[in-house]
Amino acid sequence: MSEAIRIRSANRDDLEHLRAIELAAATLFPADRLPDPNATCPEDTLRRALSAGLVFVAVSAWRVCGFAVCEHADGYLHLHEVSVHSSHGKRGIGKELVLRVIEEARGGSFASVTLTTFSDFAWNAPFYQNSVSNREPRAACRNTYASNSTAKSSWE
Repeated sequence: MSEAIRIRSANRDDLEHLRAIELAAATLFPADRLPDPNATCPEDTLRRALSAGLVFVAVSAWRVCGFAVCEHADGYLHLHEVSVHSSHGKRGIGKELVLRVIEEARGGSFASVTLTTFSDFAWNAPFYQNSVSNREPRAACRNTYASNSTAKSSWE
């Protein structure tokens, strides 16, 4: 990353920025592949995750430019969503957010981190595989590619 990006736990004031980030990030996906390109993470999901300390934000020049939202799921930390504003893409911010989620899982009582994502987009599945293997050489990554073009992964 060329500019200073800081990853931190989100606070209530950060929530007002997440919708715009999510909508900007969605412009990178083919419109026909998203169920509703104008849909954003439900407010109640964000508030529950925030209360549990499971929303993380990337801050650049005092502005929130990306976020990760997680939830507890049967002993796992499920990465519900990672979004980086399109104006801040290709700078490693998404990777740093994912690594922060993995750090959170290791510090808690989670068996591993899980996620569901599109597997056929050039940046997606390889991004998640490389995010862990480059940083944690002993981390195990298991992938199952489903017929609905999603990849389910978990890192221990």
